[in-house]
Amino acid sequence: MKSLPALAAALIFLLAPLAVKAQTPKPPQGLSPAELAGLMATGADGLEVVDVRPASEFADYHLPGAENLDPGTVLGDPGLTFGPGPLVLVDKDGYQAPALAGMLGAKAKRPVKYLRGGLLAWWGQSELSLVRKVAVPPEEKP
Repeated sequence: MKSLPALAAALIFLLAPLAVKAQTPKPPQGLSPAELAGLMATGADGLEVVDVRPASEFADYHLPGAENLDPGTVLGDPGLTFGPGPLVLVDKDGYQAPALAGMLGAKAKRPVKYLRGGLLAWWGQSELSLVRKVAVPPEEKP
């Protein structure tokens, strides 16, 4: 019969991969501009949009209802980790928000998402939808 320490060691060896897997945070979920627009249009319960761009850029243009917070505040504010609905982080080009969403999402009790491609993608999608809405008259035959 094996000794108790040997059995404990074998058990730890077998269960250790499960413990590591449980601690690995999931990567944050990105939303396309259309998906975020849909959430905003339906008034998703508890939706909070935080724009992490500098205040001067936020003053020029921001999404309706968005709040402007610098990245340090986003990571240090424990109030952002709780909420009834998703928190969506928005940046200029989609590089900073995913990293912040990953760090914040690891400790949050709510879904933390980000806008894929940032506001540049939002504008690109908006311009594309405007182009689709413009009616082009058929060419007249001479």
